[in-house]
Amino acid sequence: MVTLLTRLCRAYVLARWRRHSRAERLTCAGMPCYAIGLHACDREALHAIADTTLLRAREIVAYHLGLRPPVPSFRVPIVVVGSGVAGVSSRVLDTFSIPWLRQNRTGGAWFGHLNTIVIIPCYVPIARLVVHEYAHALFDAWSNGFRWPFMISEGFAFLVEHWCSPARVPAQQGTCRIDCPLSFRDLLNLDVESYLAMPVSWRTLPRWVITFLGHVPRDGRPLLYSVIRGLWNCNACTPERAYEWIVRESRLEPGQLEKEFRRYCSGDDPRPGAGGPS
Repeated sequence: MVTLLTRLCRAYVLARWRRHSRAERLTCAGMPCYAIGLHACDREALHAIADTTLLRAREIVAYHLGLRPPVPSFRVPIVVVGSGVAGVSSRVLDTFSIPWLRQNRTGGAWFGHLNTIVIIPCYVPIARLVVHEYAHALFDAWSNGFRWPFMISEGFAFLVEHWCSPARVPAQQGTCRIDCPLSFRDLLNLDVESYLAMPVSWRTLPRWVITFLGHVPRDGRPLLYSVIRGLWNCNACTPERAYEWIVRESRLEPGQLEKEFRRYCSGDDPRPGAGGPS
């Protein structure tokens, strides 16, 4: 839940941000948006994000967390920083760690302590950036601030982003392959610093973790369904506890789980959907 202190802090920071950066006030699917230095195409892309897209994101997150319908509404402010920020003080940009995000070639972030999404338009379509960070916000808020293992949270946001894309290819048509440099267990142990230190070409690793869990069957449903609920209900917030839970729920020995993950990444698994995220 968003506390009164968080609301006051957010209101103060956003007011200061808007005053000192001269940000323009926009709307994005009914959510307040404060933008500076945006190109016209980015502004149009923000306006084009449909309410139904974010409703779909809420439905996906609510389903996996086991929340009963109707799906509640959820609105958070969005700060968008384009390339035209000449003249904006570094202090203003540091408010939302803009230099750090750009240095790490990151297109967005969810600042839970301020209950605010930050977007930096890049090579990724702006609608996908918004949905990705919105998924992080939902995951955080609706699980009452539970500290998810980074790779689970990041991978799930990738998955929501994919499912909400109007041009997405069904997972069973995916033929992607990857020569994964780490074991499944080692991937789960990556934190945000280790992840960002990897080559940009490996930024897709979280989605391989989460789509693999969506590929493994468990009592007629994807394993992902029971993993998300189970980690939250059992307070399994560390990567090691998450791995132990996944091994138990999959009913596979650790060695067999690793073998299945390798087969999935290589595309050698004969089951539909093998070959990774499309």
